[in-house]
Amino acid sequence: MRRPMKRLTAVAAALVIAAGGCDQPLSSAEQVTRLTAEGWGQFRVGNYAGAEDCFRRAAAVNFSDPEVQLGLGWALLEERMLGDAIIALARIGPRDPLYPHAQAGLAIAADASGRFDDVIPAAEAVLAADSTYTFPYDSSIDWRDLTFLLAKSYLVLSPRRDPTLTQTTDVLRRIDLDPPLVPGNPATWTANGLQWSTLAEAALKRLEATQAAISSAVP
Repeated sequence: MRRPMKRLTAVAAALVIAAGGCDQPLSSAEQVTRLTAEGWGQFRVGNYAGAEDCFRRAAAVNFSDPEVQLGLGWALLEERMLGDAIIALARIGPRDPLYPHAQAGLAIAADASGRFDDVIPAAEAVLAADSTYTFPYDSSIDWRDLTFLLAKSYLVLSPRRDPTLTQTTDVLRRIDLDPPLVPGNPATWTANGLQWSTLAEAALKRLEATQAAISSAVP
């Protein structure tokens, strides 16, 4: 009665050998690749806690992997854990191909934190790398959002950084469909069909209208 069992065992062993060993453990690189892919999959469907978990497990295998830190940073950003998001995204250096995506996240995090001096270099870095930028894992985030954050930051900081509002209006005209605001021409200080007494008021109203237009255009 033992021979048939031995034959079956031998056949099973041969099949495992032929298949290359289906139960072989994944290498560290394969684990990171799999967990990173799972993380971005969770991110795309809006499960940011699930994405964070995948990226944290990937970081436990290879903490220095730039894409792992990018995914972790963006997941934390969407969960409004801004401080931790900034730390993760800041780990990606300027020579890394993922740097623009990290800077896009940093610009959003800095804006949400009220750190407008930090928004400007981050947003400018993204737009300098790609003037038609779109975040690959969420196409609703693109160059228009970053340009808006840049113009908003210049306006907020205008008493110190842009007293003539020249930089503010230069950035704003990239996304504003109305005729450009001209600092030295009060006749152009219009917004929402109204004339405003100061350029700052007009710029603010233009920004508000532009933000509404960008939000309504999200796919």
